[in-house]
Amino acid sequence: MKNLKTILFLSLGLSFGQLTAQVDSTFLDAMKEQLAGVELVLTMVEKDFFIISSESGGNILVFVGNDGLTLVDTQWGVLGPRISEILEHISEKPVIRVINTHYHFDHVDGNIFFGQDGVPIIAHHNIQKRMAADQVLTPPFLILQSAYPRESLPTVTFGHSMTLYDSGEVIELFHFPNAHTDGDVVVHFKNADLYHCGDIFVTYGLPYVDEDNGGDIFVLMEAIEHLISVSGPETRFVPGHGPLCTVEDLKDYRDLLVSVRDQVTSCIREGLDMDDTLSRIKVDAGKEGIGLELTVRHMYRMAQKHDK
Repeated sequence: MKNLKTILFLSLGLSFGQLTAQVDSTFLDAMKEQLAGVELVLTMVEKDFFIISSESGGNILVFVGNDGLTLVDTQWGVLGPRISEILEHISEKPVIRVINTHYHFDHVDGNIFFGQDGVPIIAHHNIQKRMAADQVLTPPFLILQSAYPRESLPTVTFGHSMTLYDSGEVIELFHFPNAHTDGDVVVHFKNADLYHCGDIFVTYGLPYVDEDNGGDIFVLMEAIEHLISVSGPETRFVPGHGPLCTVEDLKDYRDLLVSVRDQVTSCIREGLDMDDTLSRIKVDAGKEGIGLELTVRHMYRMAQKHDK
């Protein structure tokens, strides 16, 4: 989320000339201590579908089936008891499965709370692999996401796709490789025509792309184009961060990324280096998101990679 990731960036005091700074192994633990009072907001999408959101982590999508609740992403473990209270307000049924959209802490840390009760956790192979080992989140972060305990790890993994059936609903899980990370999962509740996109789609402007852990903004844009192509006017999207969206919102996001891509590739064709390119790129006010400089530098590297 913009607020969360901006806080991380400013707290670490990093600039692009400081990327050799020592990895911070305590930052996330310190951050968790400050989350107890964060506001959690419950939004009803339609009958049996709800979103739990906050300024601290990724959106949780809740589906109420006949036998229990399906959660897509889990936010933070320290918020688990409060999230559980909200779930009890939605339904007396238990949580029967968790689905993770990618491995980043603000989307999976709550696995600690739900996994301790043996709730099945479903994810792509690469999410399980990355959660099981220490990961360093590089620019703008340079922070350590430590390996998660065994009870937090996905217990069911898949490759390209997976389909679940619950109470007449068809839940389709699709892997979009090397988009935001190397393990991104988009979850489609087919009958409701409702997608949870993880951080492939965010509403705060330019996204963070985890390049050192498989992310590539050009591939992310291909994923967005695919989602647009299979959607209709009634399709709805839960972004990784932000309010419930329509396909028009997704198109606006696509257009923002296309604009930056076209500006960057034009500069490359003119023979400009990265720094000169950075001075030329413009986006509308309020659309900078995680940061124009970060996006342009990543886009420049990826453009050169795809041109080879």
